[in-house]
Amino acid sequence: MKRITQSLLSLTVLFSVLLLSSCDKEDASMIHISGNVTDPGLAAAVNGATVTLLSQKIIDGTWSANYSKEAETTSDANGDFKFDLEFNYNPAFKIEISKTDYFEIEYEIPPADFVDGTDFTQDFELASKGYIRLSIVNIMPVDENDEIKIRFVDWAGQGDACFAGFFEFTGMEVNEVYECALPGGQDYQLEYIVSKTGFTSIPTITTVSLPSFQITNVNLNY
Repeated sequence: MKRITQSLLSLTVLFSVLLLSSCDKEDASMIHISGNVTDPGLAAAVNGATVTLLSQKIIDGTWSANYSKEAETTSDANGDFKFDLEFNYNPAFKIEISKTDYFEIEYEIPPADFVDGTDFTQDFELASKGYIRLSIVNIMPVDENDEIKIRFVDWAGQGDACFAGFFEFTGMEVNEVYECALPGGQDYQLEYIVSKTGFTSIPTITTVSLPSFQITNVNLNY
């Protein structure tokens, strides 16, 4: 009876060791990638953003520089997302985050940023779009040399070609509507310079407040 009990105890210990070893092996073969998405203009979490995980791979000993899709998820009410995937000798990973009325971002994960080679977490800022509709009208035309130059001051960042440098409109019949998007929830300095009859005005600067998800109308009559 004593031998049977000792044998059962030995089997139980052996089974436990094998189970723990199996769990350790399984955990070590997994990669965990997580993050949080916030809107800097609104200072709020972004819910429902599409988060796509891509990777480079080594297949049959051959490395491919192209990224292929590994998985896709959406951020939750707190802006959190997570991927758990099996280790597959991936040389590099990239994250793409997008949502309607937001500027899409992508982030290549440096291999050195993986903790113990398997864990990575990062906070991301996804800027919501504010829309500007700029009406430009030459209301007092002189000649074909009339000109107005427009730009956003000290800004060359994210946006849909919104006057990163001076944008020029020339002629007597200028009557244009120009629309573009910038990160919302911010104020921007719009500068314009008018030239007529050989005289160039001093730069005029006006502040434009751009709420997220809304269209802001600005009229420049000169």
